[in-house]
Amino acid sequence: MNKLFLPLVCIPLAAALPSYAETAVGTHTGEPAQTVSLSFQQARDELMQNSPKLAAAHAFESAKQLQSEAAKGLGGPSLILNGTAAQYRVRGEVDVTDIKQRALSHPSGGQTSLQGIDPALAGLLNQASQRIAARIPNEFTYDHRGNTHHATVAGFWPVFDGGTTKAAKNLIKARAEEAGADTGLTSNELNSTLAERYFGAQLARMAAGLHDQSVRTIARYDHTAKRALEEGLIARVDRLEAQAMFENAKRDAEKAHNDAALAETALSRLLGSPVTVKPSTPIFLLSKPIEPLEYFQNLALQNHPGFKKVHAKKQQAEALHEAGKARYLPNVNLFGAYDMGKKPSWIAGVNMTWTLYSQIDRRTMNRASAQQIIQAEKSDEELRDNILLLVEKNWRSVENARADYIRRGSNIKLAKEVLHLKQAGLREGVNTVAELMKAETEFAKAKTERAKSANDYVQSLAKLLESSGVPEKLSDYESKADVKLFMKNGIVQ
Repeated sequence: MNKLFLPLVCIPLAAALPSYAETAVGTHTGEPAQTVSLSFQQARDELMQNSPKLAAAHAFESAKQLQSEAAKGLGGPSLILNGTAAQYRVRGEVDVTDIKQRALSHPSGGQTSLQGIDPALAGLLNQASQRIAARIPNEFTYDHRGNTHHATVAGFWPVFDGGTTKAAKNLIKARAEEAGADTGLTSNELNSTLAERYFGAQLARMAAGLHDQSVRTIARYDHTAKRALEEGLIARVDRLEAQAMFENAKRDAEKAHNDAALAETALSRLLGSPVTVKPSTPIFLLSKPIEPLEYFQNLALQNHPGFKKVHAKKQQAEALHEAGKARYLPNVNLFGAYDMGKKPSWIAGVNMTWTLYSQIDRRTMNRASAQQIIQAEKSDEELRDNILLLVEKNWRSVENARADYIRRGSNIKLAKEVLHLKQAGLREGVNTVAELMKAETEFAKAKTERAKSANDYVQSLAKLLESSGVPEKLSDYESKADVKLFMKNGIVQ
């Protein structure tokens, strides 16, 4: 059948559509039972409070800060009280067999010669001594119990250590500053991740809405093709083409809704929310250029945590170098002790130690620590170049996305004009329903791509602010934006 007859039925058929044509994507719009709508600033506040990664970084920084506070007393005097109270029991045996045998044995065969004494009396004395020795046991057993107590106060004061204490304090303080820089890097990274997921979820929901609009329109065209085939106004191949386009549109819409649900789940997981988070801040764009490149590069040099981290590394290297130089100097300490017994005693004095020769080559160790200082200085130079280059890259990405968004406005106009021409061509019998469906799909695609350009602008701006060390300023740019994209009643505004 000639397709010139299609205009006779396309208008009345399109006006009398069945209910499924208006609800073709109704199954896509089912929402979770519990949702919460958050602006970007609210989401950022939630992230800063609930992120376990940031909490871990804060805990590590706090630990290092407390260690630095605890080390402030290094180099001062120490006072130690040592007290002991004890109850004891001592038991044992003493073997006297050896002593006994020596007493009983004598070179003269056990006879002791006593000069000046009558031999008879001497013999009696020898007999008596042998009888007494024979009655002595071979061992003695003892068991003694008692209590004892003892107390001592001791003091120690390193009055000179060559600078070791100062170097140790500086090292601990620099490590605390490095932990603070790491916390800043973590916070900045999370801000960029939030922007990516937050506005990514917003874009995904917009894409799903645009697909829904397209499906609703294509559903009407599909119904028109169906009725036209029933009336014999179009060939079956035209009907099949229209049906295939309709199925493709529904499949794309289903995928878009799944992508949107996944994006919202990723956002909710990032925020630690038990319910689904719905973004309320629209994707935005400033149609005019932002501040010049030099503005952001200066911000980066002043605020990027990476520079603070490298500076802390340099301070640590310098502290280690100073500690190495202190090895050449003597240590002088004051000490004293007081024993609080029944007869108190005390001691006080000065102690000096000086390492004249060490197994470790101290000169080489000093050269090694000096090289670590050079390493930190060169790392700072490299970081400066990399950060400035990254800022420029992100700044140009922002400008490219802004220009791309503006250019894509003409693409939408062209796609819309093509759609109008296809509609007119269908009424005149020049175009098929499938061609009209394709034009409708291209029109929705053009709008989606322009929304994506706006999202690219936001993502690039978030990365630019992160590399500049001021990611928290993204909301300030949103408040100044003159272009804002959002969904209203299922339609992208």
